Amino acid sequence: MILASVLPLSAMAEPQPLVGRVIDEAELDRALISKPSWLRGLHIVGQDLGDATPQILTILPRSWLAQEFCARITSISGNYAAIAQFVAPETYDNPNTSKVEDDPSVEFNLRFDELKSSYVETVTPNNSGVALELGACADTENAGQPARQFIANYLNEISNPKLTSDGDIQVLLNMNIARADELIFEAELDGKEIRTSCQKLNVSEALAFNYRCILMVPPGQLAANDGGLIKVSYKRLYRGRTSDSRSAEILIGAKQ
Repeated sequence: MILASVLPLSAMAEPQPLVGRVIDEAELDRALISKPSWLRGLHIVGQDLGDATPQILTILPRSWLAQEFCARITSISGNYAAIAQFVAPETYDNPNTSKVEDDPSVEFNLRFDELKSSYVETVTPNNSGVALELGACADTENAGQPARQFIANYLNEISNPKLTSDGDIQVLLNMNIARADELIFEAELDGKEIRTSCQKLNVSEALAFNYRCILMVPPGQLAANDGGLIKVSYKRLYRGRTSDSRSAEILIGAKQ
């Protein structure tokens, strides 16, 4: 892996603050890999934040404007978890324009002002995860919907991606997969298959999520004017049996 310079979207304008309403926050003794949410973190691998204030940065797609979306935070061990509800603005709040069509590249800094634990200051995509999902924060997690829809974020990192030696951006998924000897994972970007790699996290603290998959995305796809729709799906192999497929949609950029 090499560090390459890609113009961060945040360099175009200062990220706009968006404050969420904290629904729940808990520090627990332990977690088990049995909860219904399988996607525990969805992050673009960025550059080190250094000593700057902890932050969660994301681009909100057009289709999410004026809608509710939910942020679920969890540590790898499950000893910390929080849920916050957000409402996306009706338009992008850019001081230079009032129309989405004029500037679809506004980046938002998601804030959780009501969180009491200092744990969030130490989270990284390796030891924790934040999943941003369209819809209200409900226990059913959009049960019955045709496809759960997510957007990626930068978790306590600068929104200037680290590129692979092939020049790809890495989109990292932290996943909660119970009873799996092997994972069959697939991903498509705008209908075309993209390269992926998955590994089981064989460490004792991997209780809230125990698999990690990385998607290789061309850097141009993160530009707001391009965007893209990633469809991911997986099946579990356990004791010679294959599970039903589970899937999700991931929007990147603001075009969608």
